[in-house]
Amino acid sequence: MIDNRAAADTRALLRPVLEDDALAAEPGSLLATLATLHLILDDELAIALAQCEALIDVARPRGWLIALAHGCMLRAMALVRAGEIRDAEADARLAFEYKLPVAPAPATLWCLSFLLDSLVEADDLTGADAALTAARQQAGQPAGALAAPLLLQGRARLRLAQHRPAEALADARMAGERAREIGVRHPVFASWRAEAAEALVILGENAQACRLAQEQLELSEQLGTPGARSAALRCSPARRPNPSRFWSRRSRR
Repeated sequence: MIDNRAAADTRALLRPVLEDDALAAEPGSLLATLATLHLILDDELAIALAQCEALIDVARPRGWLIALAHGCMLRAMALVRAGEIRDAEADARLAFEYKLPVAPAPATLWCLSFLLDSLVEADDLTGADAALTAARQQAGQPAGALAAPLLLQGRARLRLAQHRPAEALADARMAGERAREIGVRHPVFASWRAEAAEALVILGENAQACRLAQEQLELSEQLGTPGARSAALRCSPARRPNPSRFWSRRSRR
């Protein structure tokens, strides 16, 4: 997944695991988390939501709070991609408020990323800023590894919504640096080219924007999911009737 192999190939590897319900014995394991993350990124949302809900159903009656937060966090990511924004915000907030005082920064970044996405989608820009402030992630490179590109991309989308394209471009480029450091090529997980292209169009740098949009499209075609490809097509300046206007934040899905 991280290397952006064709989605059909990784789904083929996952299929027997899912059909045999092999993840049910350890619903809170890292293997289950990675499988669910893959399903969400490749738009297998119904299956991903079922995996999240299985973990939540195990955790809630036991008072297993860290597993409950984990399941809600992943469900928030899936719900944002499904367009269920208010439900996504509720799940992401539960996870964020639990993990913020007790978890190390790399773990909190995941929850913060999904809360940020849901708040920006809901046009609650003040709330999104407040979440960044609470986590001390208003500026600079975030701590942590795998979730850092997600947070930086989310922060870039917030800055675009706030009509701050130069800051959005800086965050998108930082996301690209972090993605390259850890080898993430998946165009949905590492969507920074789309955010950078939007900022560049607003700043009048259409040639650079077109180059990044073309790279995003090539990666999306390599992945082979309709969602990734359609989002990449929509981020191309050449395909917008008025490139100077902000494109919908929902277009990344």
